[in-house]
Amino acid sequence: DSITHMLDAHAVLNNIPVFEPRKYVIPDASLTKADRDFDRRQFSKIIELGASGAYLIHKYYAEKRCFYIQVENKGFYHLINDPAGLGVPQFNPAVSLRLRAKTHSSEPIHNYSFRAVLTGNMKSITPSPYDICDASKTCPI
Repeated sequence: DSITHMLDAHAVLNNIPVFEPRKYVIPDASLTKADRDFDRRQFSKIIELGASGAYLIHKYYAEKRCFYIQVENKGFYHLINDPAGLGVPQFNPAVSLRLRAKTHSSEPIHNYSFRAVLTGNMKSITPSPYDICDASKTCPI
């Protein structure tokens, strides 16, 4: 899909740990907690993409036709472009890709999946002078 192509363009595949996931070689009924824990340890990794990784977030949301983002305690930003001409700053955090085997519930043991999540480093986000939330209330967005 398009997300896979974007990750391929950043050579993310080269950074994914090489191992044989037990979830896909052992039948679900035979998986043990040790097998699940093995997969979780082997697939746990954070790949730093830096500021250039913000482009992945921009592209992801652009494909969904979403061009703005409100970040709690940081403010309002545009992503890939500012189609409404609001003059808000562009969202350009340092980005990391977090790989993990996510357990959905403890039972059955095989109820987990492999995930990759793009995360913006909150400390790298310069506060925007614009904010669409009332600072005295919880933002509904």
